[in-house]
Amino acid sequence: MSRFFYFKMALTNLKKNKNTYIPYIIAGISTVFTFLMLLSISANKGFEDIRGASTLKVILNFGAIVVGVFAVSFLFYANGFLFKKRKKELGLYSILGLERKHVARVLFHETMLTALMSIVGGMLLAVVFGKLSFLLLLNIMNISSIFPFTLDMGSVRITVVFFAALYFAVFMDNVVRLRFTKVINMLHGEQEGEKEPKTSVLKAILGVICLGSAYYIAVTVKSPLSAIYLFFIAVLLVIFGTFFLFSAGSIAILKLLKKNKKFYYKSKNFISISGMIYRMKQNAKGLANICILSTMVIVMISGTTALYFGQESTLRYRYPFDIIVYNSEDIDAEMLDTKAASLAAEYNLTIDRTYDYRIIQILATVSGNSVIPRSYGSMDVNDFESLYDVDVLTAEEYDKMEGTQTTLSENEVILFLINGDISGDTVQFGDMTFQVKEKLDEMAIAQKQNISLESCIYMIVKDQAVADQMKIETIKQLGTDDSIIERSKYCFNLNGEVEDKIAFANAFNSIVRVDGTDQRMESLDLNRDEWFSTFGGLLFLGVFLGLIFMMATVMIIYFKQISEGYQDRGRFIIMQKVGMSRKEVRATIQKQILMVFFLPLLTAFIHMAFAFPIICRLLVVFGLVNTTLTLICTLSTVLAFAIIYILVYSLTARAYYKLVS
Repeated sequence: MSRFFYFKMALTNLKKNKNTYIPYIIAGISTVFTFLMLLSISANKGFEDIRGASTLKVILNFGAIVVGVFAVSFLFYANGFLFKKRKKELGLYSILGLERKHVARVLFHETMLTALMSIVGGMLLAVVFGKLSFLLLLNIMNISSIFPFTLDMGSVRITVVFFAALYFAVFMDNVVRLRFTKVINMLHGEQEGEKEPKTSVLKAILGVICLGSAYYIAVTVKSPLSAIYLFFIAVLLVIFGTFFLFSAGSIAILKLLKKNKKFYYKSKNFISISGMIYRMKQNAKGLANICILSTMVIVMISGTTALYFGQESTLRYRYPFDIIVYNSEDIDAEMLDTKAASLAAEYNLTIDRTYDYRIIQILATVSGNSVIPRSYGSMDVNDFESLYDVDVLTAEEYDKMEGTQTTLSENEVILFLINGDISGDTVQFGDMTFQVKEKLDEMAIAQKQNISLESCIYMIVKDQAVADQMKIETIKQLGTDDSIIERSKYCFNLNGEVEDKIAFANAFNSIVRVDGTDQRMESLDLNRDEWFSTFGGLLFLGVFLGLIFMMATVMIIYFKQISEGYQDRGRFIIMQKVGMSRKEVRATIQKQILMVFFLPLLTAFIHMAFAFPIICRLLVVFGLVNTTLTLICTLSTVLAFAIIYILVYSLTARAYYKLVS
């Protein structure tokens, strides 16, 4: 036997099955390209002098890991489809005299050819479109300096080794399938899974419980800190619930429709419903995958676009003033006033009114009208929902910043809550009871928010003696002072050009830093580049991963349409022979496809509707509190995805119609 026999046979097989292998190879090329691009960009030496580059590298490397995990899952899934579709062909090889080891050699050459085309194609794509992608990232990050893009050789080696190993693992998967599949089963591969599945009440109930629990978590979570870990729990519940409902719940619904005689005993409904029940068990996994991937695409793109377009508001949320100086001791405000005014004149800037005040921050939880001091050591995740930062100010400090004249007695307090509320006319702080003299609607140094990373209460008390008594009460309640932070703040805004503000901040920072103290400064403008790097990187990653997941969705839909077409062809030929017209057959096909393939899209939209509250709270962790912007980005993404999904359905449906007609 010629040593090129297996290679030629593999090449011929790929050509004969080009309708399924070309999309498979395109998916492989896209995955290799994305993986290589993320690694190469993160390794680019030009980022070393860019603020926030370290965060960007972490984001891109994380993205590469996600793409790698996705590649393993998707390639094994697609390979399973290809193997099943070719079972009859592989069975015929055995009948014609080829032993399993010979068939394995053919499969080895097919897999290696596929791997070679995918890896080389992905690298060529990186060479052609790599610079364009790189420039897009620089533009998103608002980086004006241009430095060259080159494919990092270390990243190339990692990509080649990883995908070569992955495709070899795919080949070994085929060998195992070949080893444990009987020849007779191969010959009837396309007819496998034809038994009508039984209704699993337990699975259907588990599906409802999982989805109900996930939706409840998403809708009821209040604290952004709680949302971080609850989100992943909710995601797992949605994944399990989706699989359970598509495999068991869908069958239960179809059988209920079957029992409805008025609905079922109509020619179109009869054929559609019976056809869907007949193979729903094997359809469920594909439909659930489509639904989950669709949800991932919408979450990924809507979240990252909301963060990107809300960059300025997130910056202002994190830095309420352009310049903020902190010190655990008293700040020399007069000296800083003089230096700031001098520097502002030098850099053609004007300073808004400055604020300097001393504040005591106490960690606490709130229950009704009780403010309960808490220690960091005694906290658990259940406390996040009711966790508050209690900022204690004296009436003197408050009057200085607001220009008011406030009179309070020792047991009176003025409250300002950034979010939430305290009920009643009194506040209980440990064993201390305060009468609420007034609840403020606004403060110069803080703004109300519907949701925020940390809930905050400003408590304005009579004088420093009362504030010190609250510190003593906290220590008495907890036995420790680890939740008390006492510090002075000095802050103001600047008017002028961003470049001048950056120069001012650098110069002012050298004045603020005093040896022997912990005095430090934060500047909105100095940190802007770092935030743009973070959010720009997230958007870049979100778009790339969104496109990858979208491609996977398209491939699964396409493979499913082809699989359905091959299985339905004989069935619909029989229908025409028993009297149904071609028009009736086509209408039946269209109705069945619409019912099957738009169910995942509808379910994905339902998932998103319930997930929106928890996504909003997750974005607060990044500083985005603009719920309206998040809603606009989500609705825009949903609309765009629906349009693309409908186009994909239209294109893949044509392939289905050709097969069954």
